Amino acid sequence: MSSEKLFKFGKEVYTEKDLTFSENLYNRIKSLNLGEESATIGFLSRVNITDEINKEKIIENFGKGIYESIELLQRLSKVNIPERERRIKQLREFFVELSSDIRIIIIKLAERLEALIEAERLNSPDLKKLSEESLYLYSTIAHRLGISKLYTEMEDIAFKHLYPSEFKKIENFLGEKKKVYEEKLKNMILVIKNILEKHGIKARTQYRVKRPYSIYRKMQNKRVDFDEIFDLLAIRIITDEINSCYTILGLVHSNWTPINGRFRDWISNPKPNGYRSIQTTIVSRTGDKYEIQIRTEEMHKEAEFGAAAHWSYKEGVKSNTSWIFRLKEFLENDEIFENPIEALEHIQSELKKDYISVITPKGEVISLPEGSTPLDFAYSVHTEIGHHTTGARINQKFVSLKTELKSGDVVEIITQKNAKPSRNWLNFVKTTKAKSKIREWFRKNERETFIKEGKKIIEYQIKKHQKKYAGFDKEQEFKDNLLKYGFKNQESFYFAIGTKSIKASLPLLKKLFPLKQKNKETDLKGKRFKERIFSPGIIIDGEKNIDFKIAKCCKPIKGEPIVAYITKSSGIKIHSINCPYIKNSSIDKSRLKKAEWVRDNSLQLIKVKILTDNIEETVSYLAEICKSLDIIVNSIKRSSEKDVGLIEAEILIRAMENYLHLKNHLQKKGSIISISLLR
Repeated sequence: MSSEKLFKFGKEVYTEKDLTFSENLYNRIKSLNLGEESATIGFLSRVNITDEINKEKIIENFGKGIYESIELLQRLSKVNIPERERRIKQLREFFVELSSDIRIIIIKLAERLEALIEAERLNSPDLKKLSEESLYLYSTIAHRLGISKLYTEMEDIAFKHLYPSEFKKIENFLGEKKKVYEEKLKNMILVIKNILEKHGIKARTQYRVKRPYSIYRKMQNKRVDFDEIFDLLAIRIITDEINSCYTILGLVHSNWTPINGRFRDWISNPKPNGYRSIQTTIVSRTGDKYEIQIRTEEMHKEAEFGAAAHWSYKEGVKSNTSWIFRLKEFLENDEIFENPIEALEHIQSELKKDYISVITPKGEVISLPEGSTPLDFAYSVHTEIGHHTTGARINQKFVSLKTELKSGDVVEIITQKNAKPSRNWLNFVKTTKAKSKIREWFRKNERETFIKEGKKIIEYQIKKHQKKYAGFDKEQEFKDNLLKYGFKNQESFYFAIGTKSIKASLPLLKKLFPLKQKNKETDLKGKRFKERIFSPGIIIDGEKNIDFKIAKCCKPIKGEPIVAYITKSSGIKIHSINCPYIKNSSIDKSRLKKAEWVRDNSLQLIKVKILTDNIEETVSYLAEICKSLDIIVNSIKRSSEKDVGLIEAEILIRAMENYLHLKNHLQKKGSIISISLLR
């Protein structure tokens, strides 16, 4: 098939704008290694095939198969329903029809990305609509197929136009830090390369700072700030052999401190979408966190191109039926798409699971997530078997339906015709399919019951938190936010809560109600707040936003001279410059870093010890002086030692200067013997 012939035909049928678009799409599909035929389908996807002459020319010059593929793509493009939820549902139905030919889906995903780029460049009135579909459907499918070359750019463009203020905040943050981050990454890569060369390992490296949408999604779903995102800085090491991957991992862990719970071996246990890589997060000697990915060249190609790297297309051949089955099951799963804001987290949590292999009585092997039960097995075989399950046998022994399966187990399901699902099953099944099918059964049979239960759960949550938070009475904002997060009305939201499709929690309430903490600034008396909430910022070696802990041995107060010390296992600790530990000659002085306080409106909780001849008079005087100096008294304890009154007061101060002013005032009181800090 000649590209020259193709482009000549394009010039005959396309406007200049459509020709540019089609050439860009052709090149993008070629870059995905889908072959000339797929690129041709993409190039011709905007041809007006209702024109009989165009139709005949396509069939004559490029074949009937290509014409039929173009027709399929154009059916998807004709979906034009105003309401986002209904429009995306219909698009999903089309994708289900297409799921037997992944190639067409990948072409459509590439076409959507090019359409989004074009709409942004031309500031098209359709930009928001295209962004919604891209973020809530197309990028989600691209994730499921593992094609990072498509979903990364698609997500960031869509995010920019759907959430402009959030995008700008993140961009500004990254903009301020970009040069610093890139310098850190370059320096880290130099160190890694030297280590690899020293051990005779051939590898190439890549680096990146986490993308805006990826940062936003993690902040929303994990309820964290920028400095709590572990993989903000990422380095990829690409080598030739699998054995080298594990050697490199050993070298990384022996040179830097790995963070617990952040290691994943997806080479030994690949993700369901085929992704293979080793991933770990380490802390550098300067306290920076780096995500390190280690993979072979083959694995890198799979990670970049996903399903596109696995498929060989020959006329009349449809391969890899397990992929087709998993994709179709995914597209048909209403639960994933009912709450679009959490859809991607749902997929990623599925992809992170380890898998086991169990056996049917007929000897067929079935893969299930680790921790699965006989019920998960039953639903994986067939939905109706799951619905009518009454018992199970593992290795010919009767077991509870809650029993965790292990690799190699032979599982037999016992069913009864009149049996039906139990709502209790939702508390222990593990697979998405089992949960989805059980909820679907109840949706059809007990909708009203679930709505009432969901409402009851939300009312309980509101009652639980309304003493601390204001804003639960904002009914209209609650309804508006429900629509924003993909719910038709309050009933559909309560139904989702009742069926446990989503979890009722304070983070969820904060998304739906304009909550504000009551008396956050003034009503502190009698409440204990952790020191970290009030801790002032600290610049370490000229860098802000570096994680640190206040050393417990000296508990420095803002205004005192300080120094940072990089520990071997506990991160960076901030000490007073006069701390005995720091002055100890045996410590490694190379781990000491310059540190200074940030000018901010912080509060620190300190303890003051006062010896007095008159406790009641001193307590009254202390309260009076603190009020005049704008110092908050958190608590006061009174006792006596050998006829001397002892007062231990917890107070909130902004800096050491506040304490010194307080001390000067108290020393003027004749009944006070001494004032000192308790550290």
